[in-house]
Amino acid sequence: MVIAALGGGLAVLRAAGLLAVLTQQERLATGFVIGMGVIGWLAFFPGVAGVFGGPAFAVILTAMTAGLLCLRTPPAAAGKEPLHAIEWLLLAGLAAVMLMDFAEGLSPAADADSMSYHFETPRRYLTEGAAFAIPRALDGVSQLLLQMTYGVALGLGGKPAVPLWTMVSGWGLGAVFYVLSRRHMSRIWALIGTLCLMTTPAVIYGTGSGHVEARCAAFAVLGAYAAAMAASGRGEPQHRTGWLLVAGLCTGFFAGAKVTGVIFAFAACVSMAGSGWVRRAAVFSLIVAVSGTQWYLFNWSETGDPLYPLLWRFADLAPAFAWDARAAADLRWLWSLETPFPKNLLWFVLYPFRMVFAPPPEIESLRTGIGPAVILCLPFALIALLRNRRAAYSPLFPMLLLALIVYAVWFFFGPSQRVRHLLTIYPIVLLCALAGAAHFTDRRMALRRVLIAGFAALLAAQLAGQALFSKKFVDHLVSNESNTAFLESNVGGYRVVEWLNTHLSAGDRVVVVNRDWLYLLDVPYFYAPTFLQTQLSVHPDANDPVRFLKQLRALGITHAALPRSSIAGTQRSKLGEFLSGLTGPGCMEQLAELDSRTITSRTLPHLRNSELTYVVLRIDAGKCAVP
Repeated sequence: MVIAALGGGLAVLRAAGLLAVLTQQERLATGFVIGMGVIGWLAFFPGVAGVFGGPAFAVILTAMTAGLLCLRTPPAAAGKEPLHAIEWLLLAGLAAVMLMDFAEGLSPAADADSMSYHFETPRRYLTEGAAFAIPRALDGVSQLLLQMTYGVALGLGGKPAVPLWTMVSGWGLGAVFYVLSRRHMSRIWALIGTLCLMTTPAVIYGTGSGHVEARCAAFAVLGAYAAAMAASGRGEPQHRTGWLLVAGLCTGFFAGAKVTGVIFAFAACVSMAGSGWVRRAAVFSLIVAVSGTQWYLFNWSETGDPLYPLLWRFADLAPAFAWDARAAADLRWLWSLETPFPKNLLWFVLYPFRMVFAPPPEIESLRTGIGPAVILCLPFALIALLRNRRAAYSPLFPMLLLALIVYAVWFFFGPSQRVRHLLTIYPIVLLCALAGAAHFTDRRMALRRVLIAGFAALLAAQLAGQALFSKKFVDHLVSNESNTAFLESNVGGYRVVEWLNTHLSAGDRVVVVNRDWLYLLDVPYFYAPTFLQTQLSVHPDANDPVRFLKQLRALGITHAALPRSSIAGTQRSKLGEFLSGLTGPGCMEQLAELDSRTITSRTLPHLRNSELTYVVLRIDAGKCAVP
């Protein structure tokens, strides 16, 4: 997959006419990021054609590998300078980061979001041999360009290949950030910025799992830079056209991987304002439409709503995807839990500082934040901007405008204020701020030492944070711990998963409420979240047990696995209440009672973890009745 991504990306750069103006490092880094998107884009078509599987993937990767022939085109010349001691130290830090990432890549996947849909959705596609929409809001119907690359890894290499691919594809962000940084700052500053970026908590959290933000950030920083180059008026006209092609493809890949890419596309159009803007915007929009709209069209055809379920009032939804005012209110309530700040101009300005110095728990900044690097650079970068507005790094100005527009739309209109959602534009802002700070301090040694000292402290803290995060993976690899023991320590209720896989068959279907089980279950299941689906009405205000029983029969549920406390206890859920209310001879039987651990934190395993008892019930819905 790495070779194919390089080949596909190089072929795109060849078609764009940019191979000769890029150094070898730039060609490989940008080519890999573009090729990663090409793999996901091409894998969509076997999905809709009903041939989603290894043979189709092998054809795609083999064809893309032919692009390596483009390496015969001589690259642009690159200067060679001996490495200084501090640069060796920074390279050692990057090597340590890669080793820790490698430990994660060799360990079983355990992240809840990855298990519930990032890895699980392509696994279901492979099982069915085709792509289809899952009747569940937010994660069942989404933009899945990057998840299709996980499907390719899973289809060709099995489950061990998937975290390895996420590890390598995550490094694409660091690679493209470094080569773009080298265009505007010295090697030492580019290495500092790259190490700072790759040890950012949100990057550590997301690159080794199925979370798409870090990979979308790679598309974003390359797309933003390409858009700036296309509009800068520098170079030959054909080169500007080539950069426009790269900008459109990367933006389209971003939009095909996450809905916020649509905001990015709008911002990119605005950032290219100037002479010839109408033509550029038209060509750019066409490229984005070709490379980024396929998932919106697919979801529209499957559900009736391209942004399911947001347009439910105006769409003719498919029966399985029914949505109503109550479900919409539930979804708004869920989002309200992630928006602690008022959406006004004051907090628009204060948010970047508050998320660093005094973050509320709702935005998860302490766990998946982006750190104070930009704030560290900000005073120097602002002075550099005011003193030298037409400096050599001026192509970065439209990039900064683009990021500001995305931030503004996200802050004022987005449903969530979780800070990790800003990771997609963070590398753009970091690149611009670091370029300005480096330019201003390079001839002011006292200020340069202050800035380097600040980054030294920051890098030490972030490397320590990654070491703590990676400890469980390193311990797993260097010990004799089995994968089963690792999963028991990192997935709450994993013993129940083992029991279900052992005792149920392909003819059964179990209803579960733990989303981190889905990727691990080898038997048919139905995931029943309280708010995000309407096929099984289990929200707290549901009061129609007759309807529940009809839905249970329609879904073919034969078993249920849920905490005992949710059936009869202080944490009783609506699902548990409805199940305990079913009556009739042969209706329901308890098959097992299993003790397992809850996992509060995988990084800090002793943090408030506790024992929880699960029960497994056999249900014959045809024999069940309600009082």
